[in-house]
Amino acid sequence: MSEKKLGYLKDISMKRLKNQSTLPPLTPLIIRIFQFVLVMFMLSHAAFATKIDPTDLRVLVKRADYILTGEVVKVDMVDEKGNLVFDGAARTGPGLSNTIQLYVRLNRKHVIKGRKSNIPEFIIVPEWQMWHMTLHDGKDMEGKTFIFLLNEKFEPSSAPEFVRILSEQREIERYVR
Repeated sequence: MSEKKLGYLKDISMKRLKNQSTLPPLTPLIIRIFQFVLVMFMLSHAAFATKIDPTDLRVLVKRADYILTGEVVKVDMVDEKGNLVFDGAARTGPGLSNTIQLYVRLNRKHVIKGRKSNIPEFIIVPEWQMWHMTLHDGKDMEGKTFIFLLNEKFEPSSAPEFVRILSEQREIERYVR
């Protein structure tokens, strides 16, 4: 091709680019709709979260009659009638009547707080019903060891915050003294 012809094609291409918007005219509207849908999606999922103001660990330790370590050996879920629920996607949370139960083998040799003489080998403790959890979520606790803050009947001393991670043990022991 001749240089003159190439120059002519280049001029035509540049004029077309200047006259043509890179976005179709509806694109700003589509972007706004997408942003709106994204915000609504995020807000709807935030509504499913149960939020509580955390209680100071010192207060939780003081409230507990027993502080023990234990391994969660089994997790199940029961409905309001006490019937086992087998659907892993079944949920707990506000307005729902299912309860996750933790079967815990207590370490009776390691008592952080409480009398050593009357500690049972196993306890079954309910998770707080207001937590949004599935049975699958609860099953993730099986085989793991936690610290349990319990009352004199070996029930949760503070329903939403009675299961603590092992990395808090030193701090808990410091507050017991």
